[in-house]
Amino acid sequence: MNEIHKQKREKNKTIFSLFFITFKLIYYNRGFLLEENYLRKTIPIDRMDCASCAQIIEKEMKKLEGVKDVSINLLMRKVVVTYDPEKIDESNLEKKIEDLGYRISYKKYESVFNKILKIFKRKPKKRKNERNKMMVF
Repeated sequence: MNEIHKQKREKNKTIFSLFFITFKLIYYNRGFLLEENYLRKTIPIDRMDCASCAQIIEKEMKKLEGVKDVSINLLMRKVVVTYDPEKIDESNLEKKIEDLGYRISYKKYESVFNKILKIFKRKPKKRKNERNKMMVF
């Protein structure tokens, strides 16, 4: 009886290890089952707060030429794009997201405060130079 149990345990271990290896290949590598010329890019997004935001991004990204698939994780605020690098590059994907009004987490953007400061920044006065020129005859 012990030998039968040992054989079943060994069989279960091999089945579990094969399942686990397959799971690791598919889940962790994620590019494992893709066609050769497609890449997968994960883009973290700020300001994506609701399901309609996710639908808008997904719909607009799928319209781009070279994008095969778009999946969005709303809770993690990430977009996973499968695309053909020969037809479209990462910068175009990022630009499309920014054009929709969202920000990419790993990029730095100018703050609103700095923009306001630039608008109201005083320009150097040229009156002294103009007066000096006028006095010379």
